[in-house]
Amino acid sequence: MTLIGILILTVFVAACGTVNEPRYISDATSTVEAQIAQQEAQEEQAAIVANLPTSTPTLLPTATFTPTSIPTEIPPTATPTTPPTETPLPQPTEIGADDPLYPQIAAADAAHGETLFNNIIEGASLACVNCHYIDKEDMLVGPGQLNLLYRAGDRVDGQGPYTYMYNSIVHPNDYVVEGYPEGVMPQNFGELLSEQDLYDIVAYMATLKDH
Repeated sequence: MTLIGILILTVFVAACGTVNEPRYISDATSTVEAQIAQQEAQEEQAAIVANLPTSTPTLLPTATFTPTSIPTEIPPTATPTTPPTETPLPQPTEIGADDPLYPQIAAADAAHGETLFNNIIEGASLACVNCHYIDKEDMLVGPGQLNLLYRAGDRVDGQGPYTYMYNSIVHPNDYVVEGYPEGVMPQNFGELLSEQDLYDIVAYMATLKDH
């Protein structure tokens, strides 16, 4: 082979020695590699997530609502009021128990007699208390009535204390205590008062004592 031929052959071989890879093959390869890399990354991420510890949520107990009862206000208890009891007036004692009027006087209403003694009786001008002390034996207009029960039995022979007090109201001039004027006391109380009223007054007069 001549030198010229060798040179031509060398040039031809050099020109044909490197074969260019088609561009579409290179692009496809790059796309596949990218997809593989993306899939591997996704799988790796999924594996990481799968390996994360799963915490079970702790359920907190729900508070049970208990309704608070509203206390019922209890009204104050009323303190019972005991009405004042009237102190009963003492009834005639055994003094003068042999007096004929004793049963009537013992059964009489001394409280009613007190009312009659201390108030003006219809038809009269004055009340008994206007002329007679009830807490003294001294003279006012007439004799004081205190302790008359003890003194009356000795005034008139044959008269017990209750009969004497009764007659001193109905017939005041039959016996006038020494030192007192006659005719001062009205003579008509026997007409203005009933028999029971008279007994009630005598029963009250018998209670006027300090011992």
